[in-house]
Amino acid sequence: IALLIGTFIAIFAMLAGSACAELATLPPGFEVTELNIPETATVGEEATITVTVKNFGSIAGTFYAPLLVNGEITGLETISLTPGESKTLSFTYIPTFGGEYEINIYGETGTISVSDSNMQKAMKMIPLDWSAFAFVDMERMRTDTSTLPGLSDVWTRANEILEYLSGQAGVNPAEDWPMTLAELDYLAISMENVPEGENPDSIAVIIGGTFDLDEINTFIEERLSAALGLSEGTYGTVITWSASMGEGIPEITMALEDSANVIVIGLTDSVEACLDVIANAGDDDSMYSNDAITALAQQLGPCLIAGMLEASVTLPDDGVGGLPETLEITVGFGINKHGERLTITGSIVIDEISDWIEMVLSVIPEVPSV
Repeated sequence: IALLIGTFIAIFAMLAGSACAELATLPPGFEVTELNIPETATVGEEATITVTVKNFGSIAGTFYAPLLVNGEITGLETISLTPGESKTLSFTYIPTFGGEYEINIYGETGTISVSDSNMQKAMKMIPLDWSAFAFVDMERMRTDTSTLPGLSDVWTRANEILEYLSGQAGVNPAEDWPMTLAELDYLAISMENVPEGENPDSIAVIIGGTFDLDEINTFIEERLSAALGLSEGTYGTVITWSASMGEGIPEITMALEDSANVIVIGLTDSVEACLDVIANAGDDDSMYSNDAITALAQQLGPCLIAGMLEASVTLPDDGVGGLPETLEITVGFGINKHGERLTITGSIVIDEISDWIEMVLSVIPEVPSV
C-alpha cells in the first residue's frame, strides 16, 4: 500500500511539475509604448514614426505591427525579440495630402499635421481649366545643396550671376533689393489653352517665399514705378502694379497677395483669375482639384523641377467603327533627388480609360454562343 501511495504521489508530483512548467512558459506576449511622431510633416516628405516594443513573455517571438493612418493600414513592420527584450520599431510615412491625421499603432495614438508641398500650394492658386504647369522648388534646392554635388554648383552660379548683374547696375543686393534668392521658395508658371504657334489665352507666374511684400511694394513705388511707367491699383484688397506694353499688346499686372505671401505676374485677366482662386481658399475651383493633375502630383512626388500638360491626342482613322476620335491625356515629369542622384520620373494619366477599353473590345471578336 505504501509503495502504491508513494508511486501515486511521485506521478502526481511529476504531472503537477509539468503543468506548472507549461503555465510558466507563456506564448510570446508584447506591449507597445512610447509612440513618437513629429507634430508636423509636409506632403511628399518622409516622416519617421517610432514605438517601443517589449517582449514580456518567456520565449522569443516575432512581432508584426501595422501602422494605421486614419484607420487605414499604410505600413507594416516586423521585429524579433528575446524574452524581456525591448526595441524601438520605426515606420516611414510619406503623406500625399495635407490635413490632420490620426496615427495608431496597437492603441498607441497621436496626431500629425500635414502641410501641402510647395508644388501643391502653387497648384491651389491656379484656375481649374488651365492646361499647362511648370514648377521649380527653390526651397528644396537650397536644402539639398549641401548633400548633392553639382546642385550646389548651380545654386552658387545663380548667386554669382545675381551679384554680377547687381554690380553692373551699381546696386548692392543685400541693401538695395527687397528680396534675395534665399527668400524665394518656389516659382510656378501656368497657362490656359496654348494653341500651336499662338500665344496662350492666359498665363501667370506665381512666386512664393518668405520675402516681405510691404518692402517690395515700397521698392516698386519709390524706385521702379516712375521709370517703368507702372500704375498702382487694387483688386479686392490686393495691391497691384500694371504696365501697358503698347497698342495691341495685353496689359501686364503684378499682384502682391499677402494671405499666401506670393507675387503673381502675368496678363491682367490671368492674374485676377488666380487671385479669385486664392481668395476662395478652396480646392474645388483650382488646378489641384483636377483628378488627373492630383494623380500626377502624387506619382511624381516632391520635385525640384516638374512639368505637366493636358492635351488631346487625335487618333488615326483606320476604318474600325466605334473608336474615339480624340483621347484626353495628362502627361507630366519630375526631377527628384534620391540620395546622391537626381532622377527624372515621367507619368501619364488617361482621363477617359473607358475609351481605351471600348477600343480594345471593338477589335476583339466575341466568343460565339453555343
